[in-house]
Amino acid sequence: MKPLKSLKIRDVPEEIIIKLDDISRKQNLSREEFLRRNLKTIAVADEIYEVESKYKLLIDKVLGILNLNTIVLKKFMDENLITFEDIDKNGEQLLKEMSEIDE
Repeated sequence: MKPLKSLKIRDVPEEIIIKLDDISRKQNLSREEFLRRNLKTIAVADEIYEVESKYKLLIDKVLGILNLNTIVLKKFMDENLITFEDIDKNGEQLLKEMSEIDE
């Protein structure tokens, strides 16, 4: 385990300390524990932002591919005279027939 270091913050306005005490009390934490947890959050904020950015990019790509897939499926259905009602009524049969076409 890495050795722990101390941190001291000077010249904090009294109203800020009072507000921090109020917040920590509402969370049933000491001021020290409240600040420690929030410092950890601040320390990893860049990593969290990077992960969120990558996740958003992934979601955007998936949505783009899903949209393209929907367009292709609609074209396939139009060319093969398949309606959504057909799928609802005969979904299992259609899937079976489509898988046989692929073979």
